[in-house]
Amino acid sequence: MLLERLDSCNFMMNRLGFVSRPASFFVTLVWLSTLGVNTTDAQLSERPPEPTTLVVTAAVLAGREVAPAVRPLVELFHGARREDYGYCDSRGEFVFQPQLPGMYRVRVSLTGFVTVRQEITVTRGMRHQLHFELHPSEPGEMGAPTMPGSPPPREVIEQIEKARRLRATGDSEGAIRYMEGAVELAPSFTSARMELGLSYWRAKRLDEARRSFEKVNELDPAVMGAYLGLGQVLSEMDRDPEAREILLKAGRFYPDRAEPFFALAKMHAEAGELNQAEEMATQALERDCSNVPHIHLLLAGIQAEKGDLAKELASVEAYLDVAPAGVDLSRLQKRSELLQVELSFKPSVDQYLAIFK
Repeated sequence: MLLERLDSCNFMMNRLGFVSRPASFFVTLVWLSTLGVNTTDAQLSERPPEPTTLVVTAAVLAGREVAPAVRPLVELFHGARREDYGYCDSRGEFVFQPQLPGMYRVRVSLTGFVTVRQEITVTRGMRHQLHFELHPSEPGEMGAPTMPGSPPPREVIEQIEKARRLRATGDSEGAIRYMEGAVELAPSFTSARMELGLSYWRAKRLDEARRSFEKVNELDPAVMGAYLGLGQVLSEMDRDPEAREILLKAGRFYPDRAEPFFALAKMHAEAGELNQAEEMATQALERDCSNVPHIHLLLAGIQAEKGDLAKELASVEAYLDVAPAGVDLSRLQKRSELLQVELSFKPSVDQYLAIFK
């Protein structure tokens, strides 16, 4: 179930029985002079880091009448995952506060105007700015309304949120009813079709999920989630060759992203094709793994299956270095210690035979 595990970033942790806990952030001031250490005030108190901000401005160019209450929808993507979204204020501005540095994609859309996108590399503690211009779309062009009087995305977003809440409670059929209505209201809004595909998938209505993800891919080939969703669904339909081709296509479209190779590695591992699985996982590690931080754990599991303890230890220790905050690492640390002991214990034949003397 790769799609929502990618969203929650806990796929391998759940597989290994780890527990994710909220990270606690705290500041402790220690009076070091009692230990005979000379410490200045500047050393005792550090200024909190500046927040990372991304300011997006959107100018709606003349040529089509826009109601004053209708404002551009701004979406922030980090790899395949939508991190945040909202509507521009009266000045045409919206401010994001990305949690992690790295490459982000911003998409701005408004019914009746061409959807625009830009990528930006975000640096921690810095203020960044992007400016967009929205041009009126022609009939049939991406972003154009596909039915007279179609509502702005705000109503559709509300439908999506209701569907997500229902899906979280296990009511996938209820979520489907909301999302089918949302897609009817805004047929070209890819986020609605993605949510509909997810709801179909959770309800095990795989053929309908497949068609929904294919439609997203047709509307916007840049939506990573559509490739991943289609690959997952085709795999569950026992159509692995097609699933792998879709994921390879995603890898060609996003050559710097790890997600397609992570999915391919998992698919090969589940089929018992460990050499291919290790190759795909290794390729994933050569790319941006910010959305799949547990790739090291998948690789460690593959190497454990192959009996390559030295490589398994290297993968385990690599994960310990990059593990997200709030993750209970105690079991993984014990595994690392056991592997170190096992690799260091290399007795000779004479030592083994001495046991029986």
